Amino acid sequence: MTKTRRDFIDTDAGQFHVVANDRTDSDKATLVMVPQMSALEQVRLMAALDDRPMIAIDPLGLGDSDPVPWDSPTIEHHATALLSALSELNIDRFDLCGSHFGARAAAEMAVVASDRVGHLVLDGAGHLEEPFRSELIEHYAPPLPIDQHGSQLRWSWHFVRDSFLFWPHFSRDPAHARMVGIPSADALHDRTVQVLKNAHSFDKNLRAAFSYPTHEKLPRITCQTLLSKRDAPCAALIPNAQQSDHEFYDSVLSTDDDVAAWAGSIRALLDNS
Repeated sequence: MTKTRRDFIDTDAGQFHVVANDRTDSDKATLVMVPQMSALEQVRLMAALDDRPMIAIDPLGLGDSDPVPWDSPTIEHHATALLSALSELNIDRFDLCGSHFGARAAAEMAVVASDRVGHLVLDGAGHLEEPFRSELIEHYAPPLPIDQHGSQLRWSWHFVRDSFLFWPHFSRDPAHARMVGIPSADALHDRTVQVLKNAHSFDKNLRAAFSYPTHEKLPRITCQTLLSKRDAPCAALIPNAQQSDHEFYDSVLSTDDDVAAWAGSIRALLDNS
């Protein structure tokens, strides 16, 4: 595997944390990855796709990037800021892969910078219909309680753990059970730390994601697009869409075979269309 390195990029909106590989001996376009929570989540997928330049970048208010500079962030804010960060890196034209929150940001980047995005991979983009969409906006991520009792520690741990048990995490009944099991204590700890790192903007970013009007935006994507198996409602909205046979990529839950299969599907899209 090509070695990965971590770095920071300064922009007018804030400082971005990135994880990049050192591959420079390829004539293939750079693959930009926008994660769900942290660029470090993408390292397993980067290793499986180790045949091109790649960079994973934390949106503002996630991972190790700066907090969001906006009182009420939107996906449009994030897309503009991410594109600015890529310009600072002299990455003009690129392929793009977004996961969950990152899939919404990647979709908007493909809409507003269609001249820069060659191919698009959306994993967990999640087209939401009412009233479920409004329910998520109201209940999924309330402002994180931060007090001298450490309530934020308890809330974040239970949020992360319950997110593996139920979808959505606040609907704790058999009908909403995910049946994927609970990952290791180390994995729960690491993901909880990601929530706590961004306690002041975590809820704002999730509301931005759930508020993103996929029904209006996705039909405006013009590039060849690959979506995960569960994203059929999104695929139906995108003109040049195809679906993989794979579930969502998850740095904790995905097996090595899952990751290799995802990498194969992504490689096929990028190299053969």
